[in-house]
Amino acid sequence: MTYSAQAAPLIFREGNTSAFSFFSYSGLLQSVDFTLANDLVYRELVGGVQETLITDRKPAGTVMIEAPTIATKDFFTTALGTSTGNLTFLHGTTAGNRVTFLASQCNRRNPF
Repeated sequence: MTYSAQAAPLIFREGNTSAFSFFSYSGLLQSVDFTLANDLVYRELVGGVQETLITDRKPAGTVMIEAPTIATKDFFTTALGTSTGNLTFLHGTTAGNRVTFLASQCNRRNPF
């Protein structure tokens, strides 16, 4: 596979991904899955208006981590509460080829 002027993609793993935090807990991250789940409506009107509207958003995702002890971070209590928390990580190793993912208001559900 060739990437022309595009940098070769990096695998999501130790050394390529860092600065992980979930509900202010910096544990051992296995994977992150995220979808924006936008509802899009295309609209074209006589007179030249062509647009795509975002009519709804339902972002969702899954974070898989190594479970800490309850004394370290009690995710069960967090899941029962109504407060939100953060999810952030940095992926990439060289300047100009890094991205920071930040979701500052995540809900915590289904801890298992």
